[in-house]
Amino acid sequence: MRKYEFQLMLLIIWYMFILKANALGATQAIYSIPFQMQGNYIVLKATVNNAKLDTAIFLFDTGATGSIIDSTFAAKNNIKSKLSGALTITASGPVKIRSAKIKSLKFDDKNILTKNIDFSVIDLSNFKSLNIQGIIGYDLLSRYCISVNYDKRCMEFYSFNDYKGPNDYEKYKFELSDFVQIPKFPISFTTYTEEEFTGDILFDTGADLNILFSQSFLEENNLMEKLNSTGPVDTAKSLNNLPITLKTGAIKKLNIGSLEFNDIVIKLPSNNAGSFSFPNFMGILGAEAICKMNFILDYSKQFLYLKASSN
Repeated sequence: MRKYEFQLMLLIIWYMFILKANALGATQAIYSIPFQMQGNYIVLKATVNNAKLDTAIFLFDTGATGSIIDSTFAAKNNIKSKLSGALTITASGPVKIRSAKIKSLKFDDKNILTKNIDFSVIDLSNFKSLNIQGIIGYDLLSRYCISVNYDKRCMEFYSFNDYKGPNDYEKYKFELSDFVQIPKFPISFTTYTEEEFTGDILFDTGADLNILFSQSFLEENNLMEKLNSTGPVDTAKSLNNLPITLKTGAIKKLNIGSLEFNDIVIKLPSNNAGSFSFPNFMGILGAEAICKMNFILDYSKQFLYLKASSN
C-alpha cells in the first residue's frame, strides 16, 4: 500500500471514529413539540384524557408549583374533580381548590404523562387575560429535562439519564426553595446611580414582566425610591383573588452571566407586599426578559442553561 493511501485510510478511520463518538454523545429528545406565543407567554395546544375532548391551550409556567386545568373546561368535558386542601400554586400563596386526576396529556399527539397526575381545578377565564384552559407547572415539568427554543418555536423533552448539556449555552446551578419550587439562580443589575447589586432571582415564564423585585429586597437595600419612576401603575389579581398593585421603575443594566440587557423596565410592589416579601431572593425574572434567551431546565441536576435568542 502506498504511503498516501495509508494516510488516507487513517484519515477515514479517524473521521468515522469522531462521527461515532459524536453520535454516542448526542442526546436524543423523547418529544419535540411546537409551541405558540401569546404575547411573551409560551402556550401549547393539548388534548386531555382522550382525543374526543375539546382541544385545550396550556400555559408553560415555570413559576407554577402545580399543574392546573380550567374548571369550565373540566365540567364541559366530564373531567371529575373533588375538593382538596389548600395548595400553594405560585409565590402568591395558598389557594382553596378542587383537583382532578388526568390520565393523558397530549401535545402534538404526544402524551407526556407517564402516570396519572392530579391537576388543580381553577377558574382560569380571567387569568392574565390569556386564552388558556390549563397551566403546566413544576409537578409535571420536573419529570423531564426541557429545552425551549424561541427561535424555532420548539420545545424538547429529554430523559434525565440520557441528557448531556450543550456546549454553546451558559450553565447555572439553580436551587428550589422549600416554600415554592421555582428555579432560583444568581443575576446582577446596575441602577442609574451606578450602584451594583447581586442576588438570586426566580425564573418564572408565567409572569409577563422583566423583573418584579421583592418587597423585602427593596427595603433591605433602600431601593424603592431609587428604582421608582413616574411610569404607569398596574393592577392585577393573584390566583387567590387578592388585588396587587405594581409600580413601574427602571434599571440601567441587567447582567445574566455574560448576557447584558440595558434600560430595563421593572415592576415594584406597592401594596399587598406580603405576596412578594419572601426572604433569600431579590425577586422574579419574568417572561418578557426570558423570551430573549433560549433555555434548558434540567431539574434532576438542577442546572439552567441560557443562550441569547434572536429577540
